[in-house]
Amino acid sequence: MEESSRPVTVNAKAGSIMPMLASGTGRTFAAFLPPAMVDVLIQRELADSRRRAAAGNIRSRTALTVLLDAVRQAGMAGVTGEMMPGVHALSGPLFDRTGLTVACLTCMGTAWPFDSVLDGRVARALFAAARQVSAQMGDVTPG
Repeated sequence: MEESSRPVTVNAKAGSIMPMLASGTGRTFAAFLPPAMVDVLIQRELADSRRRAAAGNIRSRTALTVLLDAVRQAGMAGVTGEMMPGVHALSGPLFDRTGLTVACLTCMGTAWPFDSVLDGRVARALFAAARQVSAQMGDVTPG
């Protein structure tokens, strides 16, 4: 990992467990993994009022379905302060040779100057990198 030259940085501790509904990583796994693998975790977060507050407007299965459909359509998830105010993130799935999501590639930063727009410069680079890593892991899913 390369150190930032800026005096204040944003990073996630390796091995951190991110929430399914309030983080880009969680939303990516929720959208791209089979429901049987994530439903229990999602139900737990929807039932937990503290986590539900962090998830913003995702308070029902209907809202969750709309969100996850949008994540799949974009090919990645984005959050703009849902987990931590002022911190934005984009996260894309990494697929193995069977097409299963096995990891996520995530970029994060402070709301300014981080470009968290789903069709912005960071998102395009993230999508390309995720596709490249997935291909190296044997994924043959059309991009």
